[in-house]
Amino acid sequence: MVFGPNGPIPSATQGVVWRMSQVEGPWTVVLARDFVAVETTVYSSRDEFLEKWRVVLNALDTLDPAPAVYDRLGVRYVNRMVGNALIDDLPKLVRREILGPTNIDRSDAELVTSVSQSIFRLNSMQVKAGWGMVPGNTVIVPGIDAVAERSWMLDIDVFTEQPSQPFSTDRVIDETRRGAEHAYAFFRWAVLEEFLRRFGGEV
Repeated sequence: MVFGPNGPIPSATQGVVWRMSQVEGPWTVVLARDFVAVETTVYSSRDEFLEKWRVVLNALDTLDPAPAVYDRLGVRYVNRMVGNALIDDLPKLVRREILGPTNIDRSDAELVTSVSQSIFRLNSMQVKAGWGMVPGNTVIVPGIDAVAERSWMLDIDVFTEQPSQPFSTDRVIDETRRGAEHAYAFFRWAVLEEFLRRFGGEV
């Protein structure tokens, strides 16, 4: 998706994409001909997110004609740690299984880039998880903007692709909640208690 400073820019493949954000607030609705999404950088709970999502779905349901089916639903969480102090503490914050080369102690070499990805199938849903070290001012994963400093990211994307599922707000909310629960389960497996203590999570 590409956006200009004064509105949407037509795309050869996606057409016009609208991005509607709060003047003062973290919530954004992204709307195109064939998809809708809700984005936020701050939220208090999963229930709050689902309430915002329900408002958007109810608005879609009032269209004439209203959506009859949907074929893809996804929930994505992006966690990023920036700064050398945090990155040096990675062995205290995340499981050894996903540290990869970041766990190698080499005083004579600096790890520049290391990104891994795994996909798991959970019944009708898939969990695509990516993690690793990203250099400053670099975009490696689509949808994650570059930052000036090097960073470590954990990107969890849970989605279902089933053609022509009947559209209803309650059905989509239920599937979104289930996807969020799968994403959170992976997140809790990936991080250690010190990560939760340091960043305000429930231990």
